[in-house]
Amino acid sequence: MLFHLETMLGKVVHEWAGWLMVVGIMAHAVLNWHPLTSYFKRRLGAGIIAAGVAVAAVTMLPIGGVGENPMLGLAKAALSADAEILMQMTGHDVQAGTAILAANGIDIAPGQSLADVTGNDRGAQFAAL
Repeated sequence: MLFHLETMLGKVVHEWAGWLMVVGIMAHAVLNWHPLTSYFKRRLGAGIIAAGVAVAAVTMLPIGGVGENPMLGLAKAALSADAEILMQMTGHDVQAGTAILAANGIDIAPGQSLADVTGNDRGAQFAAL
């Protein structure tokens, strides 16, 4: 993610690795509870821990923008666009674009959008995009 090489597999691995890290941190804290609590007895240790908690809390706040990923807005626009506009956005003519989608199980006609033909199936929508 640092190098913006975002793939679906990378996202899934990143999310699950994050959960494994949380479990590991909790296990480490439980197994080392006495040494951990001794840090709170010194002002420097307590200050460092408090600063870390504060930074973590701030990262959860929706600040610095409208709060929605701009790529999600683009994806929503593409999903709701008519087939003709969608094909223009992707650089295909209507026949070639509909053929590509049809080969992948998505039947779309002029005047329809991907949202129309995929319903509420987010997986199918993003796979089609």
